[in-house]
Amino acid sequence: MLEVRALDLPAWTRCPDQCEGGGCGIYETRPDSCRPYRCSWLNGELEDDERPDLVGVIVDEGLSQMFKPLWGDSARCVREVWPGASKSDQAAGLISRLARLGGDIFIKSPPTPGTVED
Repeated sequence: MLEVRALDLPAWTRCPDQCEGGGCGIYETRPDSCRPYRCSWLNGELEDDERPDLVGVIVDEGLSQMFKPLWGDSARCVREVWPGASKSDQAAGLISRLARLGGDIFIKSPPTPGTVED
């Protein structure tokens, strides 16, 4: 549930082009801003059963430039696909495994309704 400015899609909003069951319905014509993005699962860094739609979290190697000074290059960002997903047994197991590999883990949850996201 990443922000896609080219589609005026705010973070934590389901993309209208997302296919039922996962995948992009406009993959061949997707915006340029979507083309380089690959989560850790797509990069082959996670197991098949750690796919974001199954576990409820998206894992990214590294962080945005805004967070790198605080967290460093080896940090991972874990974004919840739905509120509370990082607390499920599957996601908690994945986060625990990533922590054992080293580096900091930054968990990003959807904003609480009525609040403004940073």
